[in-house]
Amino acid sequence: MNNDFALGDVALFIDWENFKISLAGGHRLPNVSALKEEVSNHGRVVVAKAYADWVTRAPELRGASQFLNDPPALYASGIEPVYVPTRLPLVNAQANTYRTQRVKNSVDVKMTADCIECAHSYPNVNTFVLVSGDSDFIHVINALRTMGKKVIIIGISWTTSRRLSDLVDGLIFYDIDVDQGSNPAPINPVNNTRIGNNYTRQEIPAILTAIEDIVSKEREAGRMPLLTSVKQRLIRQFPGLDERRLGFTGFKKLVLKATEQGKIRLVTVGMADWVILTDEPDPEEITSEDPESDQNDSPDTENVVEDAVVEDINIEVNDERENYAQALVELLNNLEKTKNNKDSNDELRIKQLIVMADYLAGTTDGQNIPANVLGDEIAKNIKNALDADVSEITDVWGKVFSKTYVNKLIKTLSDEKIFNKKWSFVSEEGYEKSRRKRTLVLNAENPIVSHSLSDHWGSNTSEHSSDSQPIDGSIVDNGSGLAGKVMKLFSR
Repeated sequence: MNNDFALGDVALFIDWENFKISLAGGHRLPNVSALKEEVSNHGRVVVAKAYADWVTRAPELRGASQFLNDPPALYASGIEPVYVPTRLPLVNAQANTYRTQRVKNSVDVKMTADCIECAHSYPNVNTFVLVSGDSDFIHVINALRTMGKKVIIIGISWTTSRRLSDLVDGLIFYDIDVDQGSNPAPINPVNNTRIGNNYTRQEIPAILTAIEDIVSKEREAGRMPLLTSVKQRLIRQFPGLDERRLGFTGFKKLVLKATEQGKIRLVTVGMADWVILTDEPDPEEITSEDPESDQNDSPDTENVVEDAVVEDINIEVNDERENYAQALVELLNNLEKTKNNKDSNDELRIKQLIVMADYLAGTTDGQNIPANVLGDEIAKNIKNALDADVSEITDVWGKVFSKTYVNKLIKTLSDEKIFNKKWSFVSEEGYEKSRRKRTLVLNAENPIVSHSLSDHWGSNTSEHSSDSQPIDGSIVDNGSGLAGKVMKLFSR
């Protein structure tokens, strides 16, 4: 336990769908205990979450191997299952057809956002372990490392992109390094005797042989290993290895030494160094180190339509994920400078506030709401929900709520272009003529706004407000008021 504290705190994020389906391709099942044990080797695990659509059947899995029964086992291992819907009603489909379409990368979007939120809310977490071989996480990896975080990827050897090895601090293959299944690979004897970086020159022959073995196994699997990928694999066998202590100015020099034994050679193709077997011809062009890498996307493209052909309807969220993550990082940075409290609910408060503002705006022409009216109405909404003990609101707002806090947050969001400011003529009770006032309207072009609304309302964001009241600056309170009506949206 003391060693865990010495290593620091770790956050674990698992793309469970990618993880389980990738293992199924090799007729394997996940071992959560082995995974958690491996992660604990890097420090004290203080955050652990797994993301999937637990109720939707995956065509790549069969029978009891679906996701529905996985949450209890994850809970028992101290990992929080996070539900992320991966299917939405088909756009323009009739109400009684129950046709759905696949939401591509919805798990990636949620997992990316939670990583960034965790990095800001818990500065004590210095190591992030992402369980996925998806190269789409490159953007969040870069963001975390620029914040001074150590990033480790755990993936499946036959689906993980080796391009990630250039970007992360550690690349671990679950099926080789964590749970070898029924065909365990021989353990390098150096692993049992060395845990530091005090290797001597007498061990150079064993290290060179290990490099050859790594390249041979990669080529047997049909993969073209990057130089940096070879280094990640070697460090797993020789923990703490520093080639400079062995007299080499860099890892490339060490590999060049290994090529002198005649089994492997180093080639430069394009703008990267690759390692191949000596008897192989020079490749003219290498576009990917793992030719089967396209299979990573197969869960998203095979058999994902039920009762309809919607292959041409593809919800593109790759750009949305990148833009949302970058915008969220900047916004949270600015909030961090002005807030006194430290918790992990900033993102949820922002998204709920955006949804409430969108609901209040309604579908009429009076979508520009005076700033004071917006703040007062949302504060009333939250207060009523807190009084009614609505868990979705109390969990997010309970410790920080005040009318001043709400108005301050709205001002910050308007400064950050979540809202557009403009002057509008609005009608107010007690005045015969409309008055010119500063109003706020949600900025639909902002990636945080678009993501928050699509995440809450689904693909058709216009249907939700069909029964809403016109908001033209005069708020009408019907019985329980809009406050009670709006807050029902967050306890569905």
